[in-house]
Amino acid sequence: MARNDYPWIDWFRLPAALLVIAIHTAPFASVAPLLDVLITYGLARTAVPFFFMTTGYFVLGSVGKDGPAASRPYRQFLKKTCLLYGGAVLLYVPVMWYAQKMPSSIPELLKMLVFDGTFYHLWYFPALLVGSVVTVELLTHVSRKTAAAVTGLLYVIGLLGDSYYGLTAAVPALKGFYDVLFQISSYTRNGIFYAPVFLCLGALLRQKDSRDAGAGHAAAAAAGIIVLLAESYLTDRYGLAKHNSMYAVLPLLMYAAYPLLLKGEGTAPALLRRGTAFLYIIHPIAILLVRGAAGVLGKEALLVEQSLVHYAAVVLVSLLLMVYYLYAVRIIEYRKRRKAVQRR
Repeated sequence: MARNDYPWIDWFRLPAALLVIAIHTAPFASVAPLLDVLITYGLARTAVPFFFMTTGYFVLGSVGKDGPAASRPYRQFLKKTCLLYGGAVLLYVPVMWYAQKMPSSIPELLKMLVFDGTFYHLWYFPALLVGSVVTVELLTHVSRKTAAAVTGLLYVIGLLGDSYYGLTAAVPALKGFYDVLFQISSYTRNGIFYAPVFLCLGALLRQKDSRDAGAGHAAAAAAGIIVLLAESYLTDRYGLAKHNSMYAVLPLLMYAAYPLLLKGEGTAPALLRRGTAFLYIIHPIAILLVRGAAGVLGKEALLVEQSLVHYAAVVLVSLLLMVYYLYAVRIIEYRKRRKAVQRR
């Protein structure tokens, strides 16, 4: 089954998920580390904002415009995301136990559940939930411009605790503020400082019905990519980053580039949405499987130390797990439909 509405958005989900896998495997580490700086920790940082903006566009875009009519889809989204996050948390409990990463106290557990995620990639789900609540409250109670300004200010605060923390730490008053902040959340890449601006930008694009991107958007996006590459290089070169996920140009780049995906025509498989969500959740397990298989086979030098081979192996295992998952889901859904027909 194929989808005809916004096919480029659906298609881009797959490369975005593969970029996330790259972030967690550093594919150029043994080949050309500079490429990891520029591509893996620079260009690939567009992946998560893309997913946030997609939620903003398709879920939050009617908030503040259609009023109460938007409440039901929004509640359904929150419920679905909570269930997905809960399932992912349970899936990774054995992995956390094996890696000796289990929380040692209630405050630590709450910090993980609300901000950090219980495994390193699961931060995305609490960030999505918290960020959505923040964004909806702003869109409901203040003007669009004010909402954009507030989320932009939050992003700047987060930026100074992320890629530019080296500058912030040199100012005692600011360092003291962030020291307190990092006791609550390990990073400013979370649902308060990071997610809202992209969720808000997606919602604002929906409210202005932005599917008319042209040469101006393409030129702005190209310029934004060049600036992003320069920014990622310079922050790494001068050791400024505490964590390299937030860049000054990133919101501007995404605001220019996202409408280019919205205007795309054609078709896309409907299963891409479900499949890429599973791919995001499962890929750390694929990393463990590849490393485990490399150890058993005595192939660590090839499958682990050769970073491009390691990345390719992780992607392959992740995709195989995704295909198996989608096949199992289709079989289950087919049996449910068949039983429903037989009951009539």
